[in-house]
Order: sequence, then structure tokens, then C-alpha cells
Amino acid sequence: MIFSNSVIEHVGEYIDQKKFSNAIRRIAKKYFIQTPNYYFPFEPHFLFFGIQYLPVEIRAWLIRHFNLGWYEKERHYSRSLEIAKSIRLLKRKEIFELFPEAEIINEKCFGLTKSFIIHYGFNKIK
Repeated sequence: MIFSNSVIEHVGEYIDQKKFSNAIRRIAKKYFIQTPNYYFPFEPHFLFFGIQYLPVEIRAWLIRHFNLGWYEKERHYSRSLEIAKSIRLLKRKEIFELFPEAEIINEKCFGLTKSFIIHYGFNKIK
């Protein structure tokens, strides 16, 4: 069994997330994964509204000029760019592609889907 809480958005680009999901699906008979929703307006890592919708260069600029969420202001451009690229939130469509056999549950906050629970091999979760 694999339990993963807010990890898949940190493994890199979509191709890396695909490799991660393939490894989970290959190894585990059961899995339970939670990840934030790209479309939820409040980004949980930077604690900033809509930062995930901005181009990576603008996110890097913000990281260089402000303390954001769990990240302190980063002086160096290359490191700020690395931080900006280190989080790639997933869309529901992408989750279906990565875990086609899984049940996907919308975790709600104020009526909006803030994150997804993806599980396989368990009874239906209500």
C-alpha cells in the first residue's frame, strides 16, 4: 500500500509526474494519494492567490521580492526559478490520465475543490 500526501506536485514536470504515477500503479495493490487542485485559487505552498496561473518567470520574480508561504525571499534568480518550477499542481483531467483506474474524490473548501483524493484498492469512500 502506498500513501502519498501532497508529493506528486513536487516531483517535476508532467512527464516526471507520469513516471511517479506509473511507479505507484506498478508497485502498489492499493494506493491513497492527495494533491492540491490547480484550479483552487489559493495556492497552498506559497499561500498566495493565483500564483500558479502566472508564468514561471513572474513567480520567480515574486519569490525574489517577497516571503511567500513556506518560502523566504530568495535573492538569486536561478534559485528563485528553481523554486518556482519545483511545484506543478495538477488538474482533474491530468489526474484521470495519471490514475485511470482510481476513484477521485473532490475535497471541498467554501464550495470549491481545493484538492483531490485519489485512491485505488479500497472500498468506495463517501
